[in-house]
Amino acid sequence: MMYEFLRLGRAAVIAVVLAVPLLHSGAMHAAPLACIADWSRASRVVAKERLAPVSQLSRAAREKRVGHVLTATLCSDRGRFVYRVLLRRAGGRIQSVTVDARTPFAR
Repeated sequence: MMYEFLRLGRAAVIAVVLAVPLLHSGAMHAAPLACIADWSRASRVVAKERLAPVSQLSRAAREKRVGHVLTATLCSDRGRFVYRVLLRRAGGRIQSVTVDARTPFAR
């Protein structure tokens, strides 16, 4: 049992050895979202990019019975806009979700 890793083959062992430093360095983690905290600025981006306004986001959450929107923050994620939303779900549970800013809660 001690030598089972030898069965993996040389290429697999090399791949694992090379991947471990990447995991510890954070190189394989997703880039953080670039969010706009100031809503006077975010509202201009919403209008310019023809994104769904927060009122539409809240209405979609209610209509699809996803929950009640507590907060919403506009963010850019790899060239597309998203809302980071804090929802109160049925039963009072709080959950953070990320939804597309053009078509929030679309399925």
